[in-house]
Amino acid sequence: HTLRWVGAGGDDNEAGGGVNMQNLPQKPFENVDMRSLFIPRRGHKMIIADYSAIEGVVLAWVSKDKTTLDLFRQGKDFYESNAISMGLYDGDRGPLKSVDPDLRQRVKVMSLGAQYRMGGQRLGDLVDDLELGKELVRLFRELNPAVVSLWSRLETRILEDSEGGKWRMPLPSGRSIRYENI
Repeated sequence: HTLRWVGAGGDDNEAGGGVNMQNLPQKPFENVDMRSLFIPRRGHKMIIADYSAIEGVVLAWVSKDKTTLDLFRQGKDFYESNAISMGLYDGDRGPLKSVDPDLRQRVKVMSLGAQYRMGGQRLGDLVDDLELGKELVRLFRELNPAVVSLWSRLETRILEDSEGGKWRMPLPSGRSIRYENI
């Protein structure tokens, strides 16, 4: 119903499982290289396109996070841009990926999870540390007031526009995405 190619487990309410065709693992999973299973026809080539943290870039744009966008435009890695704009890294010692890969990974997990309003419990499950998950969510929300404000505005609009717990979002293509049990 969201028009995304994602895999899901057993029933519709269960998360996880399945194959996400828009994000095949780069490394073998269970000793299977998923990407190598797709073979182009003779005379054709397969490409891997990476939108480079598109969700975070769009969120920064929609929430008008000028600092992060300016850093990203300067060629900084998106997660490094987040770390700098949130005051977690000064950017003077070189690429965060090289200088402090653990911090970059924490910022990446925090940014990807927390930008979708993931709570501390779920983020804690992802990082195998409940307290760290809670701290990352708290930190993200504290350091991203424009995003938190955007959430509030969107939630209000969706609740006002929904009918019977259902809401449709029109798309430029003329189709719409529907959400239920709001």
